[in-house]
Amino acid sequence: MVSSFECPSERDLILLTRFGHPDFSITLIGKGGGVKLKRDEVLSTAELFAVIDAMPMRRPEMRSERD
Repeated sequence: MVSSFECPSERDLILLTRFGHPDFSITLIGKGGGVKLKRDEVLSTAELFAVIDAMPMRRPEMRSERD
């Protein structure tokens, strides 16, 4: 299930990082339903994609993209 969500702008992410938001959290759920990442602070897209790229289902996709 994918929810409809607009990604915040880079400016908004900077503000969230600097000042925080008491209700902010991010949870990354794997294909099997397990929690792969749970944080209550803003993380960079590089950090998020590093976690995703390390997931077993992503590795074959990355190999096929290189070919």
